[in-house]
This record gives sequence, C-alpha cells and structure tokens, in this order.
Amino acid sequence: MIELLKELTLAAGVSAGEGRVREILARELKGHVDSMKMDALGNLIAHKAGTDANGPKVMLTAHLDEIGGQVTAIQKTGLIQFLKIGFVDDRVYPTRVVTIHTSGGGVDGVIGMPAPHLLTEAERQGTIPVAKLAIDIGAQSREEVLEAGVQVGDLISFKGIFLPLRNNIYLTKAVDNRVGVLILVEAMKRLSRTSTRAHVFAVGTVQEEVGMRGATTAAYQIMPDIAFPLDVTAQDPTDENIRLGKGPIIRLFELGAYGSGVIVPQELRDFILQTACDRKIPCQLVARGGGRTEASEIHLVGGGFPSCAIEVPGRYIHTVSELIKLEDIQAAVELITALVQAIPNFILQK
Repeated sequence: MIELLKELTLAAGVSAGEGRVREILARELKGHVDSMKMDALGNLIAHKAGTDANGPKVMLTAHLDEIGGQVTAIQKTGLIQFLKIGFVDDRVYPTRVVTIHTSGGGVDGVIGMPAPHLLTEAERQGTIPVAKLAIDIGAQSREEVLEAGVQVGDLISFKGIFLPLRNNIYLTKAVDNRVGVLILVEAMKRLSRTSTRAHVFAVGTVQEEVGMRGATTAAYQIMPDIAFPLDVTAQDPTDENIRLGKGPIIRLFELGAYGSGVIVPQELRDFILQTACDRKIPCQLVARGGGRTEASEIHLVGGGFPSCAIEVPGRYIHTVSELIKLEDIQAAVELITALVQAIPNFILQK
C-alpha cells in the first residue's frame, strides 16, 4: 500500500491532464472488475457485477486530479506566466519547483520569488499575486522557451517529495485526492474476493478541483442508487474535533456557493455508523460548510439519490507538503468494503 501511495501522490495529474493517474488506476483495477471504460471527458468507469441482476447500483468516486496551473503567456525575457488551477492560496506558489507538461514531455522550472532586497516594505509584508509571478526554466528568450516545446495552454504540476514521518504519518503532495484513489483500489481488490448483491461502479473522476465535472457526467451514465465519494478533508492540527488517527470522516453537511451542497439523510448516517460499529471500525462525524466533495453535485443527478462522502483527515491540504496517516487510510478501506457489502439491506429498508 505504501509504494502505491507514493506512486500515486508523486504522479502528475492536474485537472484536464489526469492521464498518468488514470493509467495507474486502470492497472491496479485490472483483474478485479468485470469491465472498464474511459468516457469522453476522461473518467475511468469500472464495474463489478453483483450476484443479483436487480441489485442496487453503488457508485464509488475518487477524483484523479490535483491543483496546479496552466501557461498563459511567454515573455520576451524567457519567463513564463501562468494561472492557477484549483482553489489554492497565492502564497503556495512562490519558489515551488514545477513541471510544465508539453506535447514533447516535461520541462522543469521554478516559480521565481524576488529576493527580499528587491522588494519594497509593502511587498515584503503582503502576498505576491500569481498574476505577478512567473516560471523560470533557465531560458534567456521567448524563442528559447518555444524551442523547449512550451506553449500557451500547457499544464503545470508541482514537484513533490515522499517522506515518512513519525507515527505512520507521510508527507507528500496531492494527498487530495490520490488517497481517495488508493482507497478505491484497495476496496475494489477486497470486494473482488467476495460476493455481494450490489453492482459496484468504481469511478476515477476528472476535473473535480475545478467544479466536480467528471463525477457529475459519470453519475448521469450510471444513475446509481447510492454514492460514496472518497476524498480527503482539511484537518487543523489544533482542532480537537477532527484528528489524524481517529479513522475516516463521515461528512454529513457540505455548503458551497449559491446554496450548493448536501445534507446527508439521518437514516444513511445511522446505517454508516451501525456498519462501522458492527465491524469495530473507528470513524468521525463531521458537519461543516467549508469545502465540498463530489457528493454536493452528483446527488442531484436524475431523480436524485443519497450520497455521503467518506473522507480521510489530512493536514496542509492544497499545498505541496500534505500529511496523511496510514491507519486512517486502512480504516477507510475497511469501511467502504463493509458498506458495499451491507448496502442491499439498507436499500431494501427504505
């Protein structure tokens, strides 16, 4: 599991450029599902048939994409301007080592940060907006950048490291949401060794960081009876209500702009809690408005269906140095596996 976590988190997969992560997911699911396809938007939709032809359809989603950027202009000096992809604080970008993904391969560079000696007092005290930053690949002219293959529209990913810390905590990039992808893989591998009446659709979705796009279109294709998005939620180290090592989070409330969001039905909450209790799986209940998951959008598809995100707590999310605890991932795999096995009974009780 650790080696796959490392491979997934260090892979590049900015929104609309998730190909490498999708390849890893397809490789890992091969032999554990009955069918796989990539749809027109780039989602990978895998299906494991249930034993009951009329059994409920369960949709598990994990978004493949990560935060990053896109080239917008190339200056005469050889510096490369860019815009943000995803919800990221401008303070994350300066001095970061990045890869520009060109048609011919990756080109490495750094997002330059002026030395403090060159800044005014006001600039030193504030945040330099991304619009005033640029990527330096060592080129001396616009022509040299073009010769390197860089073009407007090329996607930009952060370079990361993978570092084990104390207490089975790992530091890496793109924890959001390669951890969800890992949970999806491990749960499907377990489910492939058992039988269930439910039909399970494991979906690696695209473009979540820019609006839950892939999950929404995939849900229209599947029309599930219930969905469990797998994701990571931000944990403040000083917050006593959400802790690393206390198990996956059952996200009961989400609120976004213009009223978007989801309120998980109490009967679904109780079913998840009872399932976790029966299997002695630790979990945490969370109801808060900050941040959304794919549940916010997909539960309104078609006639609507119950949806609840199962998340793992992570620290310093949407940066390039995020922390995750192994035991929380393992508990999430156990919970998702148990929920899929028990879901037919929940559907029948409704």
